[in-house]
Amino acid sequence: MLASLLLIAALGASPVAGEISTPAVTVQYTERARGAARPVLDQVEVAQAAFQRVLGQRWPRRITVRLGAGRAELEALALEGGKPPGWAAALAYPEKDTMLLDALTLGGPQGGATVRHELMHLALGQLGSFPHWFHEGFAVLLSDEGFDVGYYAAMYRGVRTGRIASFEDLAGGFPEHRSEAEVAYAQSASFASFLADRHGPAAFDELFQRVRAGERFETAFAKAFHASIGSEEGDWRRTLERKYGTIPLATLISLLWSATALLCVAAFLRRRAQKLRNLKRMDEEAALEALLRAAASPEEDEGPDPPPVLH
Repeated sequence: MLASLLLIAALGASPVAGEISTPAVTVQYTERARGAARPVLDQVEVAQAAFQRVLGQRWPRRITVRLGAGRAELEALALEGGKPPGWAAALAYPEKDTMLLDALTLGGPQGGATVRHELMHLALGQLGSFPHWFHEGFAVLLSDEGFDVGYYAAMYRGVRTGRIASFEDLAGGFPEHRSEAEVAYAQSASFASFLADRHGPAAFDELFQRVRAGERFETAFAKAFHASIGSEEGDWRRTLERKYGTIPLATLISLLWSATALLCVAAFLRRRAQKLRNLKRMDEEAALEALLRAAASPEEDEGPDPPPVLH
């Protein structure tokens, strides 16, 4: 038995301990993630219903969620050729209708947004083939992640340094280096938001219908938005200096809070030092006062007691 266990470990056997399923979703979980499996399944089904409008039909294929707890289990659950980047807590495999989640990151305020983000990748994968930048930008747009200071700061950095990549270069994937990937994510989200504000949901609906019917993304995009990707990208780039050319307000607020905190600490230290000086002065004054009182009313020195008189 020991030899078998060692052989399984050497072959890199999956740490899946069990699974729960509905007609549309299967959640495979490790032993440590067992308690999170049912809540994640419920979250996925709620998000699926909300995204059904995007598909324009019921989800044609069932999806699989692989749920681990911690980085080691996340990597052990990864599908072949799809190891998550070191800074990622989730990963989608749209071509395999599978997503990978870390249960330890889902309990916070962004947990629901993470599930919706990865599920949107699977929804797009069931529609057809989309470039990587569109996957990421549209997933941010529809996962209701809200204003992200990190995205804004990344765009500011990219605009200031001239490191905004062309979407043609981002079609097949994002850079491996974290700082460059952050800019790629941020610009994809910014461009998707730009397109939504400019053309509205009807253009996206047409885009999805055409891709689902088998048209290439670039052709479907041109017909739905009445412009090429390059033309829309050029118009978007002309807005960047105005939108991201200054330090983000949230960053300024953060710096202000940090400065305020430092001032509070400095004020506390000043008050503490002043208090110590006051206490020392009070001690010195008390000692001086006692000395003055002793000098003002000296007691007579009567010397030693006389020897007793014997009668």
